[in-house]
Amino acid sequence: MKKQINPSLKAHLIRGAFYLLLLLAVCAIPFALAQRHATNRSVAPATDPNAVFNPAVAPPSTAADQTQPAVSSGGRGLPPLEIPPYPKAPQVVLYDQYNNASVIATLSATFTDFPAFSADLADDFVVPAGQTWNVQSIAADGVYFPFSGPANSFNVFFYANNAGLPGTQIYSAMNQPFSVVGSTFTVNLPSMAVLTAGTYWVEIQANMTFNPNGAWGWRDRTVQSNQGAAWRNPGGGFGVCPTWTRKTTCIPFAGGPDQVFRLNGTIQGASPTPSPTASPIATHTPTPTPTAIHTPTPTPTAIHTPTETPEPTETPKATETPEPTETPEATKTPEPTETPEATETPKATETPEPTETPEATKTPGPTETPEPTETPKATETPEPTETPKP
Repeated sequence: MKKQINPSLKAHLIRGAFYLLLLLAVCAIPFALAQRHATNRSVAPATDPNAVFNPAVAPPSTAADQTQPAVSSGGRGLPPLEIPPYPKAPQVVLYDQYNNASVIATLSATFTDFPAFSADLADDFVVPAGQTWNVQSIAADGVYFPFSGPANSFNVFFYANNAGLPGTQIYSAMNQPFSVVGSTFTVNLPSMAVLTAGTYWVEIQANMTFNPNGAWGWRDRTVQSNQGAAWRNPGGGFGVCPTWTRKTTCIPFAGGPDQVFRLNGTIQGASPTPSPTASPIATHTPTPTPTAIHTPTPTPTAIHTPTETPEPTETPKATETPEPTETPEATKTPEPTETPEATETPKATETPEPTETPEATKTPGPTETPEPTETPKATETPEPTETPKP
């Protein structure tokens, strides 16, 4: 009997122990799972800051869980992109990237209560050669997160280009009022940003109080134009990119390389172009001076006119008048002695002074006129002096 009782008791004891272990397992497993979940939640913020600060990586369950600003909206709250209307004349669209919108927006805001988390975001554009832009407003697509805003005001900055990143700040408009239509935020500049040809960077930044208004993100663009957008966190709250760096390097999970925005204003391209055209007109003005060079050409004609004057020199034919000298009878009168005055007529030979124009020398023909000088034969007239013989 004793041998029969011991095996049955042993079986009961084993069975009871098995049920007890099973009961303990059923109770211990949920407790162990709860402990594991609590441990993971407490460790995540220390090992991965983006799990708390970046909704794109670990979005919080409610807005109340977002206790500090994040670098991205995480793709929540952005409606489909709406294209804003074109500006009224005389303004035109100077530059347009209002297309290829992402569902994620990147932080571009200052915080009165979290200054270390203030961030700058800028995108570049090009002013074509021969143009000068007067930028009067900027429209940017964006969203408030994780709370519904609003912003206190907006800042707009323009930077010169520096090796593919924002360089020297050349324009700033701080604490400006703004308007919102849908997800388009528009800021009218208090004074025009005058930009000559070249590459520039523009930044639009919201001034926020995180509690209770949240942050503002500038919508990412999936297509890159020129250089990719640049981002920085000077205060070091996020622990990355304290200086200008390519946005996708700082925030690899960003929604795209560029931002969605539009610049409006006027173009001065027409005014500079006439100025160079005016200069060639001035170069044509010297052309009349060669015409003045042609005006001396009539002067040689004047030179020819004196050559015609020697024709009057043919008047020495008047020297043929010595025929009156045939009236030697008048020798009684010494008046013939006045005839030598006719010899003074060679003074007419003084007229060759116009021959000082060597060209007149080319007309040796008139010089042949001295043949009348043979008139000295009249000196032979002394033969009549033989009359004293009677």
